[in-house]
Amino acid sequence: MGQPYGADKQVMAPDTWLRKFFRLLNRSEADRAAVLAQNREYWKYLLFGSFALILTAIYAPPLAQSFLTWYRVHPDIAMPEADWRVIYASSDHPCGNIATDDPRCLANPANPKLWNSPVKRFDGEHEKRLVSRYGKDYWLGLTIPAETVTAARAVQANQFMVGHFMSSYSIWVDGVFVRNGRGIGESSPVILRFDARRMNSATPMQLAIHVNYDNDYQVPDHFCNNLRQGFLRQVTADRFITLMSFWERARPFSLLLSYALISVLFFFLWLGAPKKQEYFYMSLFALASAAWEARWTDVLFSHFHHQMNLSIGIAVRCYLSGFALLTALAFARVRSGLLRGTLSMVLFAPIALAFAADVASLQVLRGFLLREVTPICFFLGSLVCFAQAFALARQLTSNTRVPVRVHRLSLFGTGFLVASVYYFCDGNHFFLPTERTFWRGFEFLLFMLYFGAIALKEYAEDVVLVNKTPVSEYHRRPVLPDAISGAIMVADLKSSEPFYKQRAADNSGNLVSMWRSHFYTSVLKHGGVIINKKGDEVIAFFDSERCPNPAAAALRAIDDIAAMSELLALEFKRQDLFPGEVNGFFFRGSLSLGSIRPVWEEMAGGNREAYWEEAGNTSPFVEASRLLDLERKVPGTHSDVSLLVLREDAAAGLVEQFPELARKFIQRNCAFADKHGHAHAVAVYSPAVVARHLKVAA
Repeated sequence: MGQPYGADKQVMAPDTWLRKFFRLLNRSEADRAAVLAQNREYWKYLLFGSFALILTAIYAPPLAQSFLTWYRVHPDIAMPEADWRVIYASSDHPCGNIATDDPRCLANPANPKLWNSPVKRFDGEHEKRLVSRYGKDYWLGLTIPAETVTAARAVQANQFMVGHFMSSYSIWVDGVFVRNGRGIGESSPVILRFDARRMNSATPMQLAIHVNYDNDYQVPDHFCNNLRQGFLRQVTADRFITLMSFWERARPFSLLLSYALISVLFFFLWLGAPKKQEYFYMSLFALASAAWEARWTDVLFSHFHHQMNLSIGIAVRCYLSGFALLTALAFARVRSGLLRGTLSMVLFAPIALAFAADVASLQVLRGFLLREVTPICFFLGSLVCFAQAFALARQLTSNTRVPVRVHRLSLFGTGFLVASVYYFCDGNHFFLPTERTFWRGFEFLLFMLYFGAIALKEYAEDVVLVNKTPVSEYHRRPVLPDAISGAIMVADLKSSEPFYKQRAADNSGNLVSMWRSHFYTSVLKHGGVIINKKGDEVIAFFDSERCPNPAAAALRAIDDIAAMSELLALEFKRQDLFPGEVNGFFFRGSLSLGSIRPVWEEMAGGNREAYWEEAGNTSPFVEASRLLDLERKVPGTHSDVSLLVLREDAAAGLVEQFPELARKFIQRNCAFADKHGHAHAVAVYSPAVVARHLKVAA
């Protein structure tokens, strides 16, 4: 008579404290369903948005205020293009700490050679004169008028902004040595502080700077507009120091780390989806952006000599522009030959350009890259995306047109076009400021976020499609469960051949497929999952952790399926779509209890296929198949009635718990023999909608 009701219980291992602890921590089916529930997702959106909004409200105002302050910070007593005098020669005698003791020292205020030199620092020829001084030294001298010192004292500006140096230097004030430095390794600007005695003096102030041209930068004394010379108050000096700390340390380091993390993120996304080549090239673009920002960090900038820094910068800029173009080509799905050819050129051209020229040629090449090459690469990327979008939009049939793809190509092309215009204006100094460009470098981040959002939108949709595939949620778990207890429901559509014949004859819609779709909906509505379908047969499973009573949930689903089948048949008949040989959608079904488990079967070529097998000491698949065959032996069954067969002990348990189900069982405790001659006690369930059509023989 088969196994007794409740035979689906397995023989469990001893329930130790460790097993209890793991079971306490392990997520249940109800927890998984709650995590995936849509209403829970809205709470997460709200939480993320609220948290981001609060942090923005706290940190954005002071950051914006700092940026605005940096834009407005200037010396309190400015000295634009101060009257620096230059001697492109060494001092006649080495200068000590007290230069006034040596009349031959150029830093001695009594020695007029430096202070009265006819050569001026800002006469436009300084850079040319320095060419012959590489590896040697030269002197700078500045006489600050007494009235300027008095004006600075009046506003309590007792510090003087000198600027930056790219080579080693030593400084004397009024013939007294005050400081020296390596120059290129210093991120903070050179700011001199004077005591009250000197500020109260009514005499001119004389600054002498000895520069050793030991690093091959065109102008070792880097007096730029970002650090204008003049007297500063303490608060102004602090702002200048903070500004330069942000520019030369915080900004490049933070962007370097951000772009490196973005690069790793896209690389791992590409590992999971190798066909998405744009992820790979986006990771290379982000990596090149990280290398471009790394050049500006004071640690790396001071480590290499000038020509090496120029060569690295040119190579990195070539790669950055080339990988941006390759990202656009990959996103536009161009021919593999074009992609490989472009990649070869991008990989090898920068090396030949960067390391086969002198400093002067490298300077010209760097300007050409910034003004011409980068904008052109982004423009070509936008052109390819727009061309692909236009070609797809011109396709005439709705089956081949992909409007979402056209939209994304247009967005991608627009982003590249905006980037091209930006880099053209930036390289040629059109419309964009050339001073205090604190935002420079962040444009890469904006472009990556924009392009990444478009590319990742496709990735998210691919994930959604994977989640909607027949592969069950159980197979997508990191660890497959050993056993899942519940109810197996099998349904087989009766008289399906006329439907297929009609479809083949007049190329009409697949009515069986539409019926199956509604079948799936009913199963999912009552907590079940579809685990298999073959031809007209569909197998559903109702998990005991998701359904308090899996068998009752299956019967409720059967009732819904029968009602849906009747309504669907009436609608198709109204539209004259139904085959004449059949009267409706009717099915035979079976229900069995037991345990199953998800497995992956290895296939040829390294592929895997999702599969289910019986677990424990139960055989629900075998039993469901046997009961489905027994439906044919039920008295009064025919092609125009839907019936479900289950074991008598299972039916007894259901009726005991749900007495209202008793009227839907049209046969109880019937003995039918299977094909092997074994007798089985079964009950026959008739869905409520069609029960009135059945006349059972006594």
